[in-house]
This record gives sequence, structure tokens and C-alpha cells, in this order.
Amino acid sequence: MKKIEVVQREDGWAYVVEGRVSQSFGTREDAQAAGKAAAEEQAEKEGELEEGLRDTFPASDPVSVTQSGHTGGDND
Repeated sequence: MKKIEVVQREDGWAYVVEGRVSQSFGTREDAQAAGKAAAEEQAEKEGELEEGLRDTFPASDPVSVTQSGHTGGDND
């Protein structure tokens, strides 16, 4: 899971995950809980993305070892 930092601001407490600062919360505990939930959600999204990328690899047909005489152009 991502590292969560809780910081005090003028208007309350906020969490920081990967350099992104959240909105302010009334208590340090609320900021910590929200930060943990945000980090878990982000980790879940990243896992889904990684799984989706694995499921689509390779994205195209493999390279052919043989060469074709057909160039794909018109045969006029």
C-alpha cells in the first residue's frame, strides 16, 4: 500500500499520498482514515489496470518470421 502522511493545516488535518494533498478534515483520525481508504482504492484501481493490460497482451498479432510477396497495394 502507498505511504500515507497526515499533516496539520490551518483549517484542520489533511493526508498526503504520492505528493497529492487532500481536503481538510476536522481531526487527525478522520484524515488518517480517509487517506487509508484513498490509498486502498488507488491500489485496487492500479491492480485492475495491470490485470487489464496483462489480459490484452500482445495487443496485435505476433510478428511473422516469413515475408510475404504481397505489399498491400493495388494490383493494377
